[in-house]
Amino acid sequence: MFAPAMVCITSDPDRVRSELEAQMGFAGDLAAYRAVLDRQGLSGVHELLIAGDENEVEKGVERFASAGATDLAIIPMGTPEEKARTFAFFSR
Repeated sequence: MFAPAMVCITSDPDRVRSELEAQMGFAGDLAAYRAVLDRQGLSGVHELLIAGDENEVEKGVERFASAGATDLAIIPMGTPEEKARTFAFFSR
């Protein structure tokens, strides 16, 4: 099963979540997307972000695998440096 995931390896996950909410928060107002968030018990798209250090991100990715995902499309988020760090982590 294919699953997309917004990911950021960062020392400041709260900042990245706040930025994501500011940029994409409108998605929670769309009926179809709101239904998906509600089924997962989430208040907004920012809660879908996997963010933190490498260990935290690894745990977040493992949750996708445990849920049945076989292919994960990583969407790097954050500053250019954080995006590069995230990309490097998944390129290993």
